[in-house]
Amino acid sequence: MKVRRRICFTGKNLNDVFNLPCVKCVIKTDQAEPALILHPQKVKRSQKMIAFKGDTLVQYEDGSWEAL
Repeated sequence: MKVRRRICFTGKNLNDVFNLPCVKCVIKTDQAEPALILHPQKVKRSQKMIAFKGDTLVQYEDGSWEAL
């Protein structure tokens, strides 16, 4: 599958990732680091539903997302 978009979540680029269709909400971890809760309908099956600082959000041509 071809990649349409790739965004690295640095923890400082909340404005860039907050409005993505795959992001349900932003939370703070126990270590006071931001994390993203992803929409189950937008994420490929059997993939993780939370993106942490340093993860890359990838959108595929079919509209599905994955946190790597």
